[in-house]
Amino acid sequence: MKLTLPFPPSMNHYWRRHGHVIYVSAAGKKFQKDVQAAVVGLVQEPLTLRLRVSIVAHAPTKRRIDLDNRLKPALDAMTKAGVWVDDEQIDDLRIVRGEIVKGGRIEVTVEEF
Repeated sequence: MKLTLPFPPSMNHYWRRHGHVIYVSAAGKKFQKDVQAAVVGLVQEPLTLRLRVSIVAHAPTKRRIDLDNRLKPALDAMTKAGVWVDDEQIDDLRIVRGEIVKGGRIEVTVEEF
C-alpha cells in the first residue's frame, strides 16, 4: 500500500499538557483529520499483519527538522485513520529525508513483514 499524506507536525506541536493531563493539540487533531481524509477509499479495513513501513519525509521548507519528531504523530494518525489496528504491528520502520516540497508531505509504503 502506498499513501501520500500531509507533513506531520512536530511532537512539540502535536501534544499539549494541562497539569497532569496530556492531550492532542488542535494542530494534532487537524493533522489526524487530514490523514483520515487522505486515506478514504484507499483503506477498506485496518491491516492486521506484521508490517514494514517506509516513509519518505518531504519537508515544506529548508528549515532544519528532526525526522524522529515527525514519526510518532504520523504513525498515531495512521492508526486513528484505520490503516492498521495498532502501530505495535510494525516490525521494520524506516524514515528518510526527501527533497523539499512546497507544503510538505510524507510518502508512506506499508508492506507485510
